Formats: sequence, structure tokens, C-alpha cells
Amino acid sequence: MFDNTQAVCDTAGDAPPTAAASPIHKFAAENADGLVGAAALLGGRRGKQLAHTLIERLAVDRQISASTHRALEALRALLALENVHDENREEAGNFAMIDPADPVVETICLLTDSYTEALVRSGLRITA
Repeated sequence: MFDNTQAVCDTAGDAPPTAAASPIHKFAAENADGLVGAAALLGGRRGKQLAHTLIERLAVDRQISASTHRALEALRALLALENVHDENREEAGNFAMIDPADPVVETICLLTDSYTEALVRSGLRITA
């Protein structure tokens, strides 16, 4: 459901990210559908929009701005279930609706681990 190897194209729309792209750029390009699907499942419409916007930014900009870094961290927090304990947040309700035995749980866990690893390999600070 969340695996995808389709690359996000650069601004010209005709080539995948270059070899100079950081690990997080490459990961986002290779896992765009998975990131969007997981973000939508856990964060609803806002989670889906966060993932879409982030993937688009990474496809265009090789430098990670402060706002992109905040968005990367927000997506990591969503995927890592950091706010599911807060009943006032949409992700708490969305998470409660997922059957723990559903195979999507393992898929999201693997995606989250790989995403976090790509952030670290890119030299980005992770808060938690």
C-alpha cells in the first residue's frame, strides 16, 4: 500500500534528483506515495497536505531552509506518533481507528524508521 519507487521529478519535470541530493531528498523522491499515504492515514487532510508540500519543496530545492526543516520534523513527529496521546489532535482519533494487527502498522513503522535514518544521514537535527 505504501511502497513506491517512483521518483519525484526536478523543476524541469524530466529527471529524478541528482546524485548530489541529500539522503532525505532521495528518500522523499523514492517514497513519495508511501509518505503521503501514511501522513494521510495518521494526520488526515492536514497530514496529507504536509507530506505533499514537503515532497514538492524537496524536489525543487536542494538546500533545506528553516521552514522545510520544520516541516520535515513535523512529518517525522506525525509518523512517529508523537502526538497521539493528545485527544485534541486529529492524529489521536486517526490512530485510534487503526487495528494494531493491520499490516499497514508494520509498513508505517518501517517507513518511519527509514525516514528518520535519512534525516540523520542528511545531517538534520531531530527533536523528540
